[in-house]
Amino acid sequence: MTYRERITPWMIVRLLPKMQRVVVGRFRRRVDAEGHLRFLRQHIPEGEFRIVFDCPSPESDELDEWDQRDGPNEPDLNPEIRLSGF
Repeated sequence: MTYRERITPWMIVRLLPKMQRVVVGRFRRRVDAEGHLRFLRQHIPEGEFRIVFDCPSPESDELDEWDQRDGPNEPDLNPEIRLSGF
């Protein structure tokens, strides 16, 4: 999941035949997605659209990479750094 996808979790998708879908737009807030959905329904009345919340799954590779980089088991300081004068 890209940075842009993470900061814009609300999506409008257009439903197509044979269980296909197309992402029409991504939004930071649901109210923005609802406003755009009203616009789409007025201008494309034959289209079938849905608002969907897109969140990363816990099994995501990105989360695993983040845990490996910044996990709680890693020390905050380099063990070779010595604090002196305290």
